[in-house]
Amino acid sequence: MINFLYMQKVYFTILFCLICIFSLVSCKSDSHIVDNGPVLWNMERIKLIKKDSSFVEKKIRIIKEAEKYRQLKLLSVTDKKQCISGDPHNYESLSTYHWPNPKDSNGVYINRDGLRNPEIDDYDVNKLYEFAKRMTSYSLAYYLSDDMRFYNQYLIQLKTWFVDDNTRMYPNFSYAQIIKGKNNNMGQPHGIIDAYAMINVIESLRLMNSVKSIDKETLQAIKAWFYQFSMWMKTSDLGIRESKQKNNHGLAYDVALMYMSMFADNQSLSRKITEQFRNKRLNVLIAEDGGQPGEQWRTRSYSYSIYNLIHVIDFCMIMENLGIHFYKENQDIIDNAYKYLISFFGNQDKYPYKEIGNWKNIENSIKIEVDRLHELGKRSGVDCRLPVYDIDLYKSNNIYYLPKIRN
Repeated sequence: MINFLYMQKVYFTILFCLICIFSLVSCKSDSHIVDNGPVLWNMERIKLIKKDSSFVEKKIRIIKEAEKYRQLKLLSVTDKKQCISGDPHNYESLSTYHWPNPKDSNGVYINRDGLRNPEIDDYDVNKLYEFAKRMTSYSLAYYLSDDMRFYNQYLIQLKTWFVDDNTRMYPNFSYAQIIKGKNNNMGQPHGIIDAYAMINVIESLRLMNSVKSIDKETLQAIKAWFYQFSMWMKTSDLGIRESKQKNNHGLAYDVALMYMSMFADNQSLSRKITEQFRNKRLNVLIAEDGGQPGEQWRTRSYSYSIYNLIHVIDFCMIMENLGIHFYKENQDIIDNAYKYLISFFGNQDKYPYKEIGNWKNIENSIKIEVDRLHELGKRSGVDCRLPVYDIDLYKSNNIYYLPKIRN
């Protein structure tokens, strides 16, 4: 064990040095990656909350939330109730919709699609989402208040999760969404979708660093972590299998991998994903009528159809930030997918597939995403042909974009 840990430390040290060297010679500077602010969060809304006195209550709520988090124990994957792998540094989660087999208490867990198994709370997935929420909260609170306590707490939590030897998470998802009794209790390809929460961690880093520069050593260590993680996604058996999924999993995989690769200076990988995205994802996952066959078999088919399109908009937003008008170039197919979903507003009985979720909440989430499409249209110089909905985003939780993670 001692020799293994020593060799692992040597490996990470060497890799860290290589990342640092690569970053120095890269054509993309650190400032391009993190100094320009968030890519997906709506900075216009965030700036309004800081400057406009009419949003003072929202500003106070955000700061109070961050202060609440600041009083809590630091989050780390090593602080587990249970550990299946035997090494607490591994991120571990259970497959959300898999349950014990009532006919065989010692058998492989069985799928009950759409029904969340509460056992997952004993593992790391909630902790990961909470980590993303805290990093979001600290970065927003510091941006709005200039209170160094939030900046300092942000750095401590960042290092605890990614850097410190005693508490860091290994840069892989080898034990994500385990189906107990299957595959020697290793992870499943669909577990990689848990990593979508990391996008908001990087967004928080971009916001924080745009206001006050994070020290270069810490920044390089985080970039090295994401480089390792993105390469694991690209080369591992689980990652390769997930990349082949023809549903929201495959699409979310591409967006997360592209964004992490951009952050980690792996421009060739992010460019390849970008070039293939239309033919590999849009043309395959969205049918001619706007429906999404890869989601329509689910018990929450309407929910997952919008969830898939959230990833599409994320991709468009990232491309727009790079000066590529992907939405403008693919507006017909993207708008058509939304028109299909909108056609069932108030006509739930006519929807031909199964949806066990709250229909009204799903409709509201679609309206929020349509608002993002209108914003994309403004940025890319086209008129979004979808309805304009009366939604006060400033009174909701969507002043910035923080998606829910699904299975």
